[in-house]
Amino acid sequence: MSANQNSSNISQRGGVGGNPTDQSKQADDKRRSAAQPPVLVTDQRSPRAGLLRFPWGAGLLMTVVGAWILWHFDPGAHGFYPRCTFHQLTGWQCPGCGGLRATHALLHGRVAESWNLNPLPILTGPALLIGFWLWHLQRMTKSDKSQLWARAYLWLVVVGLLIFGIVRNLPSQRIR
Repeated sequence: MSANQNSSNISQRGGVGGNPTDQSKQADDKRRSAAQPPVLVTDQRSPRAGLLRFPWGAGLLMTVVGAWILWHFDPGAHGFYPRCTFHQLTGWQCPGCGGLRATHALLHGRVAESWNLNPLPILTGPALLIGFWLWHLQRMTKSDKSQLWARAYLWLVVVGLLIFGIVRNLPSQRIR
């Protein structure tokens, strides 16, 4: 008998020092690993993983920088702020027209002036808090009801902006 035949006979009988239960465990492990997809493990200490986990940090930084710019540079007096393309093309005010001037006035504590220029900066704070709460609820519960509430809120905001854009362009001009 050759060495190859001898080793194959040994392995069929459980191998040298091996037993058949080890082989069945190995076969089970192979079946399990074939059925389950590989798991991607990321390094939690990498800076990029932190940015992907907390994208709101970048948004918060941009908000603080934008507020600092608006505090120091009045949009009515400085020309580097963007102009509303919708207003330039149609002559109508979009829902955001006057928003920079209103935010500037709000940052300086002039709430009535801010409301007269555009009420959206005052209403944006509570709307963002509600939206963030719904988003957080949806992520934590992953239930159909939370997804329904989040979608309904998004549609409510979009429809509210459209109605506001129409009403502020009516001849009575109650809402500027």
